[in-house]
Amino acid sequence: MDKLEKHFTPDYNNKDIFTWLQEDTTVPYVRLDLQIPWEEIHQEALAIKDKFVVHREHEGGGTWKSLCIHGVDAQYTNDWMYYNEFDKEPEYKWTWVADRCPVTTNFFKNVFPYKSYSRLRFMWIEPDGYILPHQDEDKRCLGPVNVSIYNPKGCEFRYKNHGTIPFTNGSAFVVDIGQQHSVWNRSNEARLHIIASGTKDMKRFLPLLERSWLGQNFSFDT
Repeated sequence: MDKLEKHFTPDYNNKDIFTWLQEDTTVPYVRLDLQIPWEEIHQEALAIKDKFVVHREHEGGGTWKSLCIHGVDAQYTNDWMYYNEFDKEPEYKWTWVADRCPVTTNFFKNVFPYKSYSRLRFMWIEPDGYILPHQDEDKRCLGPVNVSIYNPKGCEFRYKNHGTIPFTNGSAFVVDIGQQHSVWNRSNEARLHIIASGTKDMKRFLPLLERSWLGQNFSFDT
């Protein structure tokens, strides 16, 4: 079996596809076959853009901003351990942002294949903004789903070893956040994504992932 065949031939060996992708491949991302009301979500986010807060300033120089739709609170966009006031994991809830963004909230409550959320965040990168190279885990992790709401031409999410994820407006990808990656918005428009962290509803997520995996062509470096 050659290198490409190893990655693209589904051989689950009694594992579900998510476990197989995680354990038996080095695939950096899979695009999910979802229909996303990205235009309405984009307009809802634009209406509250003045409420976004700087996220990880040391990695984005103040150009990377965020706001929680679901989380500890709207402006608590980092992991709870980042904040000194908590000595244990706090309760997660729908924030005021959910009330201001009804289309967004309905999609993630009733369509998106998750049972529950910890953090569900708008992630904004200003024109000519960036996220410095980093990795969020110290090992392979096909974890949160990265949903592109508005990804202007010239804005790239790039892996150190696997090229660029082909984000378009209204696309969603399961991504490996255990590999080094960076973002550079070389456009004159803001880039808006949503990162969904929480518990996947495997009865809905696994069929979606398998259909998505088998139905797409891949162009990343292997």
